[in-house]
Amino acid sequence: MSRVLALNEAARRRIPANARLEIGPCATHLFEEPGTLEQAARLACRWFQKTLNPHAGDHARPATRLLHEQDPDRR
Repeated sequence: MSRVLALNEAARRRIPANARLEIGPCATHLFEEPGTLEQAARLACRWFQKTLNPHAGDHARPATRLLHEQDPDRR
């Protein structure tokens, strides 16, 4: 296991919520390859949505949109 993967695995173990380490094919730790940063962002967003609102399911609306709907002054 590379040093970068070992550091990421150590960080994952410290997260108190259910988490897993996703490794993209041919992706480096800097996400320089086309589409890898976007894929990482989608996975992270989905994890936050499920973790912060576990009853919302896979079709939850983004949290920022919910905040704006609840507080019109934040728009």
